[in-house]
Amino acid sequence: MKSQPTPSQPVEGKVYPIRRKDRQGIGIGEMENIISRCRVCHLALSDPHGNPYAVALNFGYQSGSPPTLCFRCAKEGKKLDLN
Repeated sequence: MKSQPTPSQPVEGKVYPIRRKDRQGIGIGEMENIISRCRVCHLALSDPHGNPYAVALNFGYQSGSPPTLCFRCAKEGKKLDLN
């Protein structure tokens, strides 16, 4: 039997709202305020052995339901290999 996707197993186009609202921290308005002042986003990943990899990326943001972050990168490379 195939398991259902979870937040740690994202499905393209699927949005997983935070389950514990008491741990959300800030609202969407404050998040959008922070994002509007940023020029780069730091994306952090780990390889299959747990080694960290972080890279700074330019990004685009579109508010809405759901809000969307867009990152530009080459069609191949470490970021995509770790995805």
